[in-house]
Amino acid sequence: MDHSRTQVLASPVTLPFDVLEEIVAHLAIDPGDTTGQFKFADQEWQVKIRTLKACSLVCRDLLHCSRRHLFRDLSLRSAEELEEFIASREDIPWLSSISTLWVYGSDWDQSWISVVPFSLFPLLHLREIRLQGVDLRVIHPSAYKAFRLHGPQRWMFEDTRYSRYSQITQLLPPNAAFLAVRDNGDHGADSAKHTLLIEIWASSLSCIATYPIAQALLQLRGAFFHSIRIVICKEYAMSARFPPEVNPPLLDMKVLAARWNGVDAALARVNVQDFYFQCCLEPHVLPEGYTCTNELIRGLLPTFTSAVNLDGPACKSCHGFNSRCAYHRETAVVGRSPRFSIAVLERIVRCLVSSSVGEQPYDGKANARALSACSLVSRALMDCSRRQRFRTVTVRSEADLDIFTTITRATPRLSGCVEHLVVQVQGAPDLASQQWVSSIPSRLFPLRNLRQCTMKGVDLRTIRPSARQAFSSHGPGEWTFVGVKYAKFSQITQLLPANTTSLRIEELPDASGVNTTRYPGELGFRHVRGPLEVRWLSSWKHRETLAKCLNSNAVPRAGFDFCMDGWIEEPRVQAEDVAVVGYVRKAFERTVGSLDSRDADLRLQYLSKKFEEMYLTMQRSKEPAFVRLELNVATMNLGSITTSHISELLHHAASEVFDSFLLSLDANTTRDLLENSSLSSPDIKTLAPLWETIDTALASTNYPNIRTFDVRCHLAINALPTGYACVNELRWGVA
Repeated sequence: MDHSRTQVLASPVTLPFDVLEEIVAHLAIDPGDTTGQFKFADQEWQVKIRTLKACSLVCRDLLHCSRRHLFRDLSLRSAEELEEFIASREDIPWLSSISTLWVYGSDWDQSWISVVPFSLFPLLHLREIRLQGVDLRVIHPSAYKAFRLHGPQRWMFEDTRYSRYSQITQLLPPNAAFLAVRDNGDHGADSAKHTLLIEIWASSLSCIATYPIAQALLQLRGAFFHSIRIVICKEYAMSARFPPEVNPPLLDMKVLAARWNGVDAALARVNVQDFYFQCCLEPHVLPEGYTCTNELIRGLLPTFTSAVNLDGPACKSCHGFNSRCAYHRETAVVGRSPRFSIAVLERIVRCLVSSSVGEQPYDGKANARALSACSLVSRALMDCSRRQRFRTVTVRSEADLDIFTTITRATPRLSGCVEHLVVQVQGAPDLASQQWVSSIPSRLFPLRNLRQCTMKGVDLRTIRPSARQAFSSHGPGEWTFVGVKYAKFSQITQLLPANTTSLRIEELPDASGVNTTRYPGELGFRHVRGPLEVRWLSSWKHRETLAKCLNSNAVPRAGFDFCMDGWIEEPRVQAEDVAVVGYVRKAFERTVGSLDSRDADLRLQYLSKKFEEMYLTMQRSKEPAFVRLELNVATMNLGSITTSHISELLHHAASEVFDSFLLSLDANTTRDLLENSSLSSPDIKTLAPLWETIDTALASTNYPNIRTFDVRCHLAINALPTGYACVNELRWGVA
């Protein structure tokens, strides 16, 4: 079970201040990196920042302690940043607790690095230095001695420039315990590779003087250099050695491209084996509205990325150097710490478990640690933190069930915190080992606020009839089954209560949990009031069984949405795939007939993946009133669509009940389509005849009652053929 034993207390515990400081320090423990890999910090550091900030906000006495741990890393990139840090250190005393120092040699002038040991040492808590892109050849001999006398025990070098190994070893103090060097070859020993590097600092592409670049290439041509690298970096105000560019970027690409013609000509005369170009300017400094024919610029344009990357765990806006920032300003007395109402603090706690994907926690273990910290450091937030802590409960064995039952009985308030119950069976146990699942409803239900239940790997055949009735009487409204085993559909539907609104089933790709040798019985939801949304992920063979066994007279009266779906990694199915659509159509016709007197929505959706991913949807809507057939095709371009497959689907889906048809073409960039798709024909005259089979399938004899026909195309403009006036009605509507 995810939750440890909790001691039941009559009142919240008040811990002494020194114990609380130890708790905060434990949250910020760096487990260390013994693999020799270069990492910015440990993997959970971003979550720890959130936890430490929560401690700072919910407890005034822990404000200073938490801030000390927030500033454990320092990043220096230029002399200006070093000066600002030295000036601000006197006003921010907790910055002296830095444990890791990052030094980036990103500027041409790296002489300031020789000042680092005299300005920062001795830092009492410094235990690691990481040098990245630093030219060790320019470090002053006196700085070598200072590094060796006052340096920490752990050293890391990445992409550093050196001519002798002694330039690395002379930096290490006698007590050095760890050394890691990553040498990519380009910036290592001079004999490693003959590469000509042209590094340009600019605020926009238009302010670069291309003539000196061309002259340098012409004068350095020869057999000595094997490769050329041109790197354009964004010029920052803090590190720029020249006045910033004040001219606006050129808006005419034609003028700009002409300036680079000299560079193109010079590159043509230089005999190099490989050429690499990188541009880190921001997109808004690029000219627009002109199609460039210059080879260098045209190859450059797709590579533009934003270069604004502020490293370090400090505040992103001021990077730890603005003493007026809310998190960095000096707080001489505890009384100046911010105070918030209980409502605001509870909202902060809820943010710790906020998720961008559904209701699942972003990081279960880290969130549990953050919530436990809030429970300990603030008595007022204990109930709020526990509600969030026990929102999702996972039970994996009978022992877990006993523990949680004991906790909920001793602390009844915790039973009201559970919103999602996960029953997960690990391994491949025998049938007798899952008998404890049948005791769940009698021991845990009713949980007052339970709204979702998930079963993973459970053998539904072992659940006793009395337990099925208890699940149906006291169960939540949302159900998920992942990799469960069953012999009859009723072993699933009998668990659902009448107020069920959502059902999701994810079968194993090989359908090993389903007994396919026997008839699984009718699939009906007669007892569910609805509206009910069902998404059933299975193999295409089992989707045929779903379509055949769906009882059209036993669907929810308030509305029914049933999607027979599959997996992205599912292999292409056989030709019989299209025949399954006929069973889906028959089930839809029967269900529509039974719903004629009801005011309810109905939707059946089927996934066909013989070639492209195609979703065939049959829908009856009450507002607005229509019975529509919709075909959604995920493709790369019009030329890659298998129109013969579409015509087969439409042939098997033909019915008199449909009064409208919608064809939707959506872009799909999945790996299998990228590898197997063919390019769209540039001649629409060649493409149009391929769509005639679809015109034939939609003839009035097959769909006599269709009154409206819509085509929606969401493909990119360059994916559509041009240059020919199409006479095919269907294709003309798409274009």
